[in-house]
Amino acid sequence: HFCTMSRFRDGALSVEAPPSERSPIEEPPNQTLHCCLGAAVVIVLGGLGVYASSNVEPVARPAAPEAPPVVAPASTRAPSTFRTTSTSTTTTTTACGSFYFTGDVVQCPGTDTFCEGDQCCGAYTCPSASPHFVACRRGKQLDCSMSAYDGSSMPSMLEQPLKSISYGPLFVASEECMDAFSPKCGAGFVSDDVAAAWGQQIWGAPRHDLRNIAGIGANAVRTYGNDQRFSKEKFFNEALQNGLRVVTGLSNYFYTDPSSPGGGCANSGECHDVIAETFAQNLRYETGGFSQRRIYHKAIAAVNLMNEPDFIGISGERNYLRTLVSAFDGFLTAEKRAYITPWKDGRLPNITATWSFADSAANGLFVCSKEYHIRNPSTECGPGLTFMVQFYYVVQDPEGTVGYRPRNKIQQAYAERWVNAFNAFNPPKFLHDQFVQRYRRLPFFNDIFAFAGEWNPMHPGYNVSNLEDDIRQMDQYSELPLLGVSFFQYQVAYNKGGTERRFGLFELGATQIGSTSYILGDDKEAHAVHCLQPREAVSSIAAAWGGSRNFTGICPQTTATTTTVTAATTTETPTTAADTTTKVVVSSSRAAGGDEPATVAGTDVHF
Repeated sequence: HFCTMSRFRDGALSVEAPPSERSPIEEPPNQTLHCCLGAAVVIVLGGLGVYASSNVEPVARPAAPEAPPVVAPASTRAPSTFRTTSTSTTTTTTACGSFYFTGDVVQCPGTDTFCEGDQCCGAYTCPSASPHFVACRRGKQLDCSMSAYDGSSMPSMLEQPLKSISYGPLFVASEECMDAFSPKCGAGFVSDDVAAAWGQQIWGAPRHDLRNIAGIGANAVRTYGNDQRFSKEKFFNEALQNGLRVVTGLSNYFYTDPSSPGGGCANSGECHDVIAETFAQNLRYETGGFSQRRIYHKAIAAVNLMNEPDFIGISGERNYLRTLVSAFDGFLTAEKRAYITPWKDGRLPNITATWSFADSAANGLFVCSKEYHIRNPSTECGPGLTFMVQFYYVVQDPEGTVGYRPRNKIQQAYAERWVNAFNAFNPPKFLHDQFVQRYRRLPFFNDIFAFAGEWNPMHPGYNVSNLEDDIRQMDQYSELPLLGVSFFQYQVAYNKGGTERRFGLFELGATQIGSTSYILGDDKEAHAVHCLQPREAVSSIAAAWGGSRNFTGICPQTTATTTTVTAATTTETPTTAADTTTKVVVSSSRAAGGDEPATVAGTDVHF
């Protein structure tokens, strides 16, 4: 008998993973269907001695997917390999749908031949040898599938420390908001989930924000907002294509807004059910794109459960800790219900919450005390650290500390997947002395690492010329226990006022280069996507992180300036005006009468 544990789910037969392959939090299914295929039924006809046998009709199963082309090992590749000596500075690319692949050597399926660039092996193209893609497969139309759910993974934060950009580039409510803030600038947004498909012309073509983030030298992007109505698969694919990992997260909307499902669960501190249902929608491939066939999208590095939990909940209550631990538990329940299994290397995305860098006050309370689960204030309290220590003790004894009884093995998930995070706007040395050194002294954090979910040292009066050195210094501190930083932020937040407008690597210009698609529930059909105007900090970060400084969607120059500009144009298989690459070197001279470096006509600019 050939038997496999299976069960019916959503009207279809699905095969369960054997116990050795299940997630640590996954319980065995309580109902199983044993499908025994090819069993011979022997019928003995009494007296006649006649035997008849028949095979049981097997349960229909989907055909096994056709094997993708195999990337040739370096030692066996054909002599003509990617980036061989050439006088040309351009790279051949093969267009396949909306994706563009850099040419590399790929072994053709079932053959001993190799091809590269835009060559083909029979009906196959060989677009890329990147481990994050599979080549186009045979069919009526070429299917340039990204192997995003094949079980392989991108480097972990431990293997490759974060050099991330915090990313939440909302469109402007009106063009007047680019000049000055007013209450209408923050009104009328039915969703802040820019990673949804309606924002594709922002992070994809024609503006290509994710390509720009890679051009800065980043290896990751941190997102904000998560509207469970919209899939993020295309965003994850675009990030993957640009070599970026994603620190995604849940929206604080579910915790704080009375109109949200659960009515703003942070007020009660009971968030298990609402987060379990909300994240379940993210995990469904059809609605969220976070996973497919029980496997996470490989671009997802971590999931942030909450941004600054210490500012959430009713003032005077300790429910920010109960809120977070119940949300953590609900997150694990969603994974368990979706039968999520680890990647091939045994890992799952990290889980985190980004605390503020406050010293001891949450919602106006003094919380560095035994009443708030601090056992040794002299060693366990400090900027950001206080809350991390509190939550550690709550996870170890949730019922005894905050009266919460978990449904899942939260201690195990914490030990295996949790990474601490904080938002800080301080110089590197201050972070090192006040956080890193103290963190290292706590033995229970020996295997629990941390990263800066937001970091920007540019206080009022800051000299931007120091930024490159500060970033290099932070990179030096990106060793255990600190796993890197996410620089805050990509674009100026025009929906906010005050000091918020000091932050942003790019401003928006007046030129419209695209538009969003319709956002469900909006009273407008679309919103303008504007061109970008880089601020001086862009060059500093790119210099520190070794970025290519090739940027797309840059505003055309409209006025003459005294800035010395040397331009050399290189075209890389342009398909539209928005894909034309113009490389420009801008001197350190400033544009007359302005604060921003000059740019030249063209949509892609090199600084």
